[in-house]
Amino acid sequence: MTPATELRDQLLHHWGIAPETRSSFLSPTIEDLMGLLPPQGDRCLERLRTAGKRREKVIVYGDTDIDGCMGTAIMMRALTLIGAHPIPAFGVGNPAAGPGVRWESLEPGLHEGASLVLTVDCAVRDPEIERKLLEKGVDLWMTDHHPYPPNICAPAVNCCEEGAHFPSLCGAGISLRLALHLFPKESPSSTTDDALAVAMLATLGDAVPLVGENRSIVLLGVEALARTEHSGLLSLRPNTVSISEEGLLALRRKMIAPLNAAPRFGDVESPLSFFLESDPPAHSATSQRLIAHNRRRQRRMKSLLTRIGTPKKPKEGRIGLFFSPQLPAEFVSQVAGRLVFQMGVPFIAFGRASKGLLRGSCRSLDGLPLRDSAIEALGSLAIDIGGHPLAFGITVKESDWNEVEKRLSPLSPSVPPPMERGLEVPFLPPSEILVVQESLGPFGPGFRRPYYSLEGARVIEGGKALLWRGESHPLVLRGSDDEVPLMGRLIPRGSQLQIYAVPSP
Repeated sequence: MTPATELRDQLLHHWGIAPETRSSFLSPTIEDLMGLLPPQGDRCLERLRTAGKRREKVIVYGDTDIDGCMGTAIMMRALTLIGAHPIPAFGVGNPAAGPGVRWESLEPGLHEGASLVLTVDCAVRDPEIERKLLEKGVDLWMTDHHPYPPNICAPAVNCCEEGAHFPSLCGAGISLRLALHLFPKESPSSTTDDALAVAMLATLGDAVPLVGENRSIVLLGVEALARTEHSGLLSLRPNTVSISEEGLLALRRKMIAPLNAAPRFGDVESPLSFFLESDPPAHSATSQRLIAHNRRRQRRMKSLLTRIGTPKKPKEGRIGLFFSPQLPAEFVSQVAGRLVFQMGVPFIAFGRASKGLLRGSCRSLDGLPLRDSAIEALGSLAIDIGGHPLAFGITVKESDWNEVEKRLSPLSPSVPPPMERGLEVPFLPPSEILVVQESLGPFGPGFRRPYYSLEGARVIEGGKALLWRGESHPLVLRGSDDEVPLMGRLIPRGSQLQIYAVPSP
């Protein structure tokens, strides 16, 4: 066994990847995404196939972010291919109020004669809407990855529910899982490839853990994007497509950020056209709109951050909590993400929405789930909480803010130490270690990149990273015979490092 193979096997064993599952971990196939669906998945597929046979009109109602838009696009493509007539709908009339379905957004599709409502990355949270649909004889199916209120009876395909299925899909991931069973067998391979590519973008954009089926979606999606001939995907695709740190960063900058920016300004048509349109000139115009939205978002964020200022860092062991009346609710997630990056602690940022409501967004750190603690702490004060454990939204009344602040401020995540000793690895030149490491990617939330150093290596360029929070900046180390970028904590030039591998959990 070569030292490189020994290192790879050590890491896989340390991560709990059993020998019999290593093939699917390293090189997944589409069959790895055809396993057990979340509860009621088979019943949902049966209803969708019936809609196709009957040529029914189906309202596909998506959340207004990259996850909801790409998931909606995937389901619309699948429904069209089986004979149904999908009608897109989004809650763009009130994007700040939260992820629940709005009746006014359903009405146009209902007037067109829709007989089925299918939600993507969101759910009906108002029993009155469920009652109205029932009175009209319109079926409701929900697909989502957010926790539900107990007062909704409609069937749902939700990976939050308990069971043996994979529990951490994003909304578009659930759409992909269903669509793979709906695509006609005679469909060209590009149909599956293109759906994989946009599901991959949504999976990265929604910051779900890159483990299990999410890892398979990203690996297969990156491969599909690299070989695609889809003019919409090509219009934004970076020059180089890979699962390396630089490759994933390029995807986030060039594709995910523009697709996420458009819905913030009420434009959900462009993300849909980006995937569903078949005319190359139209794709060129769409990509320019998406890029323009992202530039507008960047300018707006810069202005907002100047205006609202930076809050004080919270006390040791406490989460950050921030509310500014000047912060628009549609930007709270970006502000929360920026504060986490700057301060290295979980943050919940609140902005003013409409009708006396505040919309909040939490961004936490790997290993520090906060959603369920926030649900328990707020109780009935939370009008709505939706999202996954590390990133979720909250809607509360502005009149309740003092009590909300009182209940959330004591939340105290258990922060792991900044660095912990991992296993000692076989001696290899640093460049070969990195080759082995990158072959085991993609790395991201829930599956962080290992950190290495040669014993006694000298830092020739300083850098920083708080390993427990998962953010990193490169150091350049000089070992016995090599110079190579590595990761580490804040370490000044000339320091001597004596750290072995610090693998991800």
